[in-house]
Amino acid sequence: MKKGYIILVYAPEYFKNLTKVLKRYTKTEEDQRTVNSYMMWQVSRSLSTYLSKPFRDASKILRKALFGTEGAEESWRYCVTDTNNAIVGAMFVREVFHGAAKTEGEIMIDNIRAAFKQHLKHILRIILHLTRSV
Repeated sequence: MKKGYIILVYAPEYFKNLTKVLKRYTKTEEDQRTVNSYMMWQVSRSLSTYLSKPFRDASKILRKALFGTEGAEESWRYCVTDTNNAIVGAMFVREVFHGAAKTEGEIMIDNIRAAFKQHLKHILRIILHLTRSV
């Protein structure tokens, strides 16, 4: 990152503590893979509502095994929430990001998307392994 970039952090204490945890639990390659897999699992889990029905069903089975409940909202609620988030997000981007910052943000999002796609097969194998173990 270049000097002069402004980073908004709404929960600085959380990130300080997260840094401590990551330093403690990423000392070996195996630890690093475990943390990476966990983080990707969390991303996959949070995005499972956007996947096809077989993935949503597998997610329900896993949630039931882990938490004792399926805990899923109705599809229409997700649509309303996502629409609301998209509208608010679009308003935020229009208000805050201009010119080069907007372009850099789009590049960053493209990089995140590419990294996610690169690791998706590994994540899905973990999820399938976990759901078969249930």
